Amino acid sequence: MHHYILCVNLVLSKRADYVVRAAICLARTSGNGPPLKLRQVSDEMEVPRTFVSQILGDLVHAGLAVSSFGSHGGYRLARPAAEVTVLAVVEAGEGPLTPQRCTLGTGPCRWHTVCPLHDTWTATAAAVRAALQTTTLADLVERDLAIEAGTYPVPADAHGHDPGHVPAGAHDPGHVPAGAHDPGHVPAGAHGHDPGHDPGHDPVDRLGDGVDGGRSPAATSALP
Repeated sequence: MHHYILCVNLVLSKRADYVVRAAICLARTSGNGPPLKLRQVSDEMEVPRTFVSQILGDLVHAGLAVSSFGSHGGYRLARPAAEVTVLAVVEAGEGPLTPQRCTLGTGPCRWHTVCPLHDTWTATAAAVRAALQTTTLADLVERDLAIEAGTYPVPADAHGHDPGHVPAGAHDPGHVPAGAHDPGHVPAGAHGHDPGHDPGHDPVDRLGDGVDGGRSPAATSALP
């Protein structure tokens, strides 16, 4: 008997990974000292110097950070870390965490308007957003300080950190549909089924390979 394990890629895109790191760095020094310079964020959180200005720019663009010029200038959080949700930080780099297309990708013709997984997947996406919404940057900083001090209990399912691994991730800004539970009703947000769509080779898979985030090509051309 064969056993199959379903693995869903819940790893952040490279861009969102860097945005979360940068936000934690700003939060650790929030209210303590001058604004942080680009090189400080880059060195502290191992964000490549080539990309750090774009990453901090994402936080500024989202209204989560502010920047100032001059010898005493730099970047700081726009508000206390306890008032910044992890959802807001992740979406600053990832785009809206909402599905845009049918999860199953291909299937019978009867799934052209809605597939059997639609309501469940919509609820799953909402649950992920809710979990991120109830966690703040202050919570992440508290955990980070405990990890640094060696007092944070390491969960049995912790994956560890591979400094040489760059996770493939993407975002595709979309709209969370309003699903319906009436078997005879097609949900207003149903994405339908494209028989020619292969999710395994889609360049804009919701949890896949992009890093743009709806920004201009000039702002993202350096990020792979």
